[in-house]
Amino acid sequence: MLISDSHEFIFVHNYKVAGSSIKHALKPYAQTAFERLGWVQRQLARLRLRSTPHYPAHLTAREIRSDHPDEWRRYFTFGFVRNPWSWQVSLYFFMLETEDHHQHDLISSMNGFDEYIHWRVKEDKHLQSEFFCDSEGNVLVDHIGRLESIQDDFRTICDTLGLEAELPHKNSSSHRDYREYYTDDTRQLVQEHF
Repeated sequence: MLISDSHEFIFVHNYKVAGSSIKHALKPYAQTAFERLGWVQRQLARLRLRSTPHYPAHLTAREIRSDHPDEWRRYFTFGFVRNPWSWQVSLYFFMLETEDHHQHDLISSMNGFDEYIHWRVKEDKHLQSEFFCDSEGNVLVDHIGRLESIQDDFRTICDTLGLEAELPHKNSSSHRDYREYYTDDTRQLVQEHF
């Protein structure tokens, strides 16, 4: 998440949807939630992080709205989503390649992508809509861009906010075209669940 008081925007960071690139591009204009805390609050937050191994790195629109109600009402809010088949492949390879990810060992112990998809839909299903919608499914943000049209959507956001920013390519996982990893069964599971 990024919040800009000078340009009045809030970026909701959905994971594995170019969020690191967007944060890098917009960092000159904004702060993370952690950076907005005062010195004492930052020290307390650091202590909490040490005692909470799975502290959420990606806050949802609901959580941000709850923590920053005044800004949420006044600021332009946005985030990005991604084709769910591509999203799952990217997430799988990111967890597999990132040894300090909290689910790395679990994912590494699986017998490939098919097992991962079955586990994901049965044991640990998370939807992209959870980042941007309330419990009734109402969209809470002003704009949702798509990874598949990220350059155009990012330019629209920058134009709306009066920002000069270029989007770098950061934090990518290495894999082939996402379609190559699916069987008929796993393709159908993603369609039904995501």
